[in-house]
Amino acid sequence: MNDLYFFCMDCKSFVDAGYRWAYSSLADAGMKPNAFVTAESILAVEKYWSTSDPGLISLLAVAKTYLLQHFGHRLRYGDFDFLFEPQEEWADWLDESKNPEELPRYFLERERCLTWDDLVKRVAQLPIEPWWWSDEKLRLHAKARFDVLRLARFFTSAGPVTTDKRQFL
Repeated sequence: MNDLYFFCMDCKSFVDAGYRWAYSSLADAGMKPNAFVTAESILAVEKYWSTSDPGLISLLAVAKTYLLQHFGHRLRYGDFDFLFEPQEEWADWLDESKNPEELPRYFLERERCLTWDDLVKRVAQLPIEPWWWSDEKLRLHAKARFDVLRLARFFTSAGPVTTDKRQFL
């Protein structure tokens, strides 16, 4: 267990918790991976927030902002593999880390890809394809979830990504 994250079950988003630093410092405070936590309990762990490593300081600043934004939400702390429980929901999550995993929802909400073709063009510009891109089964699943998320964004109170209804015809 190396890649640890905080997951907001209410928003289906997550943020990098700080690799092995999170594991050791949070374990010392009695927190176990893959368990529910509160933002308040994480924010109270002084050892977790005390480091002189510049890269870790930057990462923890993003994690702290995330925890404050999701204060009072249902949070879990655990490994990236959590996204695959249930297996088909991984494409619905949004990584809010400094260097995010580029999942379908990321392309919709952060890159503002309005169609799958927009997403394909964006992936072509990346130095490295997302981990799910080269597997046809995963890519087809990602496309299906992208289309569902796109329609949901357009027709819910979360607000439309675009006001051009012609894209849905």
